[in-house]
Amino acid sequence: MKRRSFIGAATGIAAGALAAPALAAGSRRFRLMSKWADGTPGFSDAALRFQAQVAALSDGKLTVEIKAAGAGVSPFDAVQSGAADMYHGMESAWRGKLPIFDAFTGLPFGMTAGEHDAWLAEGGGQKLWDELSGAFGLKCLICGNTGGQMGGWFRAEIASLDGFRGRKIHADGIAADVLKRVGAVPVSLPAGSFKDALGSLAVDGIAWIGPWHDMALGLHAATKFYYYPAFHSPSAALSLGINRKLWNGLGADVRAIIEAAAAVAHGATKAEFDAKNAEALQHLRFREGVKALKLPDDVLEALGAASGQTVREMASSGDKLTKTIIDSYIGYRGKAIAWSRVSEQAFRNARLLAFEY
Repeated sequence: MKRRSFIGAATGIAAGALAAPALAAGSRRFRLMSKWADGTPGFSDAALRFQAQVAALSDGKLTVEIKAAGAGVSPFDAVQSGAADMYHGMESAWRGKLPIFDAFTGLPFGMTAGEHDAWLAEGGGQKLWDELSGAFGLKCLICGNTGGQMGGWFRAEIASLDGFRGRKIHADGIAADVLKRVGAVPVSLPAGSFKDALGSLAVDGIAWIGPWHDMALGLHAATKFYYYPAFHSPSAALSLGINRKLWNGLGADVRAIIEAAAAVAHGATKAEFDAKNAEALQHLRFREGVKALKLPDDVLEALGAASGQTVREMASSGDKLTKTIIDSYIGYRGKAIAWSRVSEQAFRNARLLAFEY
């Protein structure tokens, strides 16, 4: 991905500020399969933003037709086979192909949204993503991020690790592996059943996304114990996948438009999640009586140790590329932590002490 386009959009530059290259060819329509049901807040909006930017940057010569994937239909498989040109989704959804796809959505105790962006743009992450996706006949770009997430909803207060042991907790993917290591019983449920599952005692906890989507599902009506931080995924990147043969056959002008459109959609979607989550958390706390509670330090330490063991196991049991990606991810995370300690994290701690307005 072109570094200037990526960073420009990630910092909030409007689409109009990006120069649209002159198209050498005529009009073209792309078929995009979305992982999200129509109208899914934030997620399907990212695909719509991409669609709008492609049209705007090409003066209408390029169009994107969005179709939601039906039950049992994999957007990954559809694009890989050429039945669709593109998908919008989340790379962790394809972990059945290879578990390391998780790294391009986010890993437990991994990187924040901004750190993930930096890893892709400057830390070698995009090159590794190209190598991984290319092996499956795809070209992938980041196209949205949920930003910060929450640890989840629990039916009872979590005072120690016993609050996890033997408890049935909804979690998907690598997060489920982490929960197993601390003695929890991970279960996978459709999002629409979360509220009833909590209310009927079918599960003891739900590790999901953040206040905006959790409130929309009505989880606050089932319990008032809402924990942070998000041990399972500090943020979750969304992705645009393109059939590699198609991508290789596109002119540089069309590729530049697709890259710029994905970058603009990415920045705008991240900003929307941040804004909506802040509003929703205020509502949950002050209108619904929800208790936003921090997980105890010893619980976080245990979850962190379990996360490290799970990621290291993935590296040792996977192929050479899996180990290379994890080494790169962990290495960049270390640099990001060191910088954050004296920059953003230090400022946020200071702001809490000096907050006056």
